[in-house]
Amino acid sequence: MTNNTNENYFQELELKFYEIMKQKFLKKIQIARNKDLVIDELIEYNLINYYYCFISNPTRNQILNNFLYKYERGLSFENVITDIFENREAHKRHKIKYEDSFFEKANSFQITKYFAKFTAYQCFIDFIREEFPEKYSKHENNLNKKAIKAKQELISPIPFKRNINKITVIENNNIKLEKDTNDLIIKWTSGNSKTEFVKLIYALFNAKFINNGKGEITKIVEELAIAFNVELSKSWQSNFSKNKNYTNGGHDQLELFDKIKSAYEEYLKK
Repeated sequence: MTNNTNENYFQELELKFYEIMKQKFLKKIQIARNKDLVIDELIEYNLINYYYCFISNPTRNQILNNFLYKYERGLSFENVITDIFENREAHKRHKIKYEDSFFEKANSFQITKYFAKFTAYQCFIDFIREEFPEKYSKHENNLNKKAIKAKQELISPIPFKRNINKITVIENNNIKLEKDTNDLIIKWTSGNSKTEFVKLIYALFNAKFINNGKGEITKIVEELAIAFNVELSKSWQSNFSKNKNYTNGGHDQLELFDKIKSAYEEYLKK
């Protein structure tokens, strides 16, 4: 993998991860009846998640901070990845125990993906801090008090702004998201048929391609709908049930899967 490819891959992932996190966050606020309560819950949840994913492990925290230090100063992305592999080999040669199992075994793509999630989360936390400063400060202080008591690292996200999106304006409980670009946002483009989207997710779930077919399917559909920017109606489940019964009545409602099969066959011919 070339340096440019690595760099582009990292930036594309970073943008996508950030967009998904932000859209899910805003969507949950938008549909909430008690927005103030939900905002509090979301801020606390995301700070805790950020902490345990990136800060609580000292070895991983050190690697991430080293990455930021080099990347922000213009060092090549390839150089950062190479350093990790060289450090890993040095540990093996000297028979030193590597304290982080992920970085001990991960390949360059997996590490790049992890760094992209980290910087996207940095941007997302920074967005929360700017939009809800008082609530953010309250939850950050509460979590840091617990960290001090447990003699753990403090939550102190390093600002890593990359102008991914313009600031979201929240006025009178209405959410307006001004996007700089549309080409990096994942969209469901099958006309106006949201039932087809639901049908596809149900099929993938039952084929055990999603979560090994385990979990609550309705929640999975709703989470993926956010990722694909599909506006599901409140009655989407009953609409899908009606469509399912229509299919079971002997009518051919499987055009979606025939189309997918034909499209892939065409792709293989290229």
